[in-house]
Amino acid sequence: MTPKATSILTNPRPKSHIVYPYSDEEHIAEAVGIFAAAGLTSNESVVLIATAEKQHAIEQRLREEAFDVEELQREGRLTSERGYALGEAVSVRESGSRKDSRPSSVLL
Repeated sequence: MTPKATSILTNPRPKSHIVYPYSDEEHIAEAVGIFAAAGLTSNESVVLIATAEKQHAIEQRLREEAFDVEELQREGRLTSERGYALGEAVSVRESGSRKDSRPSSVLL
């Protein structure tokens, strides 16, 4: 991944949408993992919408970065939903708790 792509994923503009084209399944898990990790590190909430296989890969990347995925899920800071239609991975970052916030960035 290029430094520019990493910068876009870790520091998205507020209320932005990022489209990340990919041809390798490993790259999308890496990109969404970077995006999600940056949001969690910034105390944002993350919603992952992906196939079970991609969710597993993304959550594994978060664990490798020393995130306690299960604790984040219990706290409501990390939510995983199954996506089926196109098998795409989508991640949404929100400022603060999910109950009272709007998405601050979306990765498609």
